[in-house]
Amino acid sequence: MNIVILRKKISNSIKDKGWSVVTASEKSGIPLPTLKSILYGQSSPRITTLEKLAKALDFNINDVVEDPSVAQNKKMDSELFRECLDAVEAFSKERNEILEKDKLMKVIDNLSSLLLKKKKKNLPYSIDNDTIEWIIDNIN
Repeated sequence: MNIVILRKKISNSIKDKGWSVVTASEKSGIPLPTLKSILYGQSSPRITTLEKLAKALDFNINDVVEDPSVAQNKKMDSELFRECLDAVEAFSKERNEILEKDKLMKVIDNLSSLLLKKKKKNLPYSIDNDTIEWIIDNIN
């Protein structure tokens, strides 16, 4: 997920609707400080937050949950993305290790790309801590 593209999509959607950030916060159920933090690039939204924004602003979550490194820029499976996000967050909590937002997104992008390839080939896949740890150790 490209955070810059995500922020632009959310911001443009708010403008297209003629809403203020306050109105977008109220309509989506996202607390105003959280929405501002996302729009100003201070944080990345959780997938549940992104789903609420997509619903309120009438955009497809797959329009912003996209990994450009996947061949031919194919859309990422949002359920798979959520699984990866949940697994990485659980891994971080278990290890009592907080990943910086850029590193967190890289780990999720790499993990979901790996699993998406398996899923598209109808191969079984699972998310395990060893894989997450390997990705963390090997991302740039």
